[in-house]
Amino acid sequence: KDEVDDSQSDALGFIISSTSVFGLSFLFASFIIFLVQEKDSKAKHIQFVSGVQASSYWLSTFAFDLLNALIPSILVFFLFAVFNLEGYRGENLAAIFLLLMFSTWAAIPLSYIFSFLFSNALVAFSLMVVFYYFVSLVLQVIVFVLVVTQDDTAEHLHYIFLLHPTFALAIGLSDMYTNQGVKSACTQSDMARTFCEMNDVNYADSVFEFKRPAIGHIFLYLFVEGLLFIILTLLIERQFFWPEIKKCVIPNKNNRLQNEPTCEDDDVAAERRKVASININSDDDEVVIIENLVKVYNTIKSAACPCVPSCQTGAKLAVDHINLVIPLGEC
Repeated sequence: KDEVDDSQSDALGFIISSTSVFGLSFLFASFIIFLVQEKDSKAKHIQFVSGVQASSYWLSTFAFDLLNALIPSILVFFLFAVFNLEGYRGENLAAIFLLLMFSTWAAIPLSYIFSFLFSNALVAFSLMVVFYYFVSLVLQVIVFVLVVTQDDTAEHLHYIFLLHPTFALAIGLSDMYTNQGVKSACTQSDMARTFCEMNDVNYADSVFEFKRPAIGHIFLYLFVEGLLFIILTLLIERQFFWPEIKKCVIPNKNNRLQNEPTCEDDDVAAERRKVASININSDDDEVVIIENLVKVYNTIKSAACPCVPSCQTGAKLAVDHINLVIPLGEC
């Protein structure tokens, strides 16, 4: 009985989980720095003006950040393996690696969402560290305190607080350690097993089970959170597609590509005729020849069906059949 009680009240799992999250909070918060700097310097705006799609920008950033986070995550996993604590061996060691990967998967796009709120990278980083560590620590303490007095309330809050990625990581590490201690105490002898069954002492045979005190449900939470956060990031960047919806509901004739000829200046017409009359294979002195250059900034609708004229509503015609000749010595 004393061994079971000691395992259930052992604070070492809480200490290990909270200190691990402290270090990883700086990692997760660091991903917001470059995004805020890029937004503040207008580098992000220049990329979008140059034709980069929001999905390409965010998904490539997400992939790059995941690769960057892989190295420190492996180092943290290596530390758990080296110290070889009883609660973090064998199957539990594999669960630690998955916890690190899934928490990184969920925390990085959450930083992307918060990047829209900041214009100063230092302030953003500092507040995100507070959010990832201190907020998750407070949530963890709330659950631990309520377990003693109001177990049902603590259980409900546990599943709500899992929406916070670093809380999910911390509670996963803590529950894993506690479950292993209780499991070892309850399975060391037939008498111990009988005692645990008579007193409804719960433990999971496998840490990957979905029901607590196993942590399989935490993996599912973090995976879904990562998907939802990156989708929400894209929706925020696209203003929830409100500009496209508005154009579909209220078409703007000024945004349509005009196929009919417009009034052409005499010098523009003369340059066009000059370009048309040039023989590229001749030995003339022209070093640069631009003929009928067109640049169109497509919307999602116009890019999806470029061959359908009705889909071109909203496409921006930036350059309309430019013709230019630059002779030798003027370039």
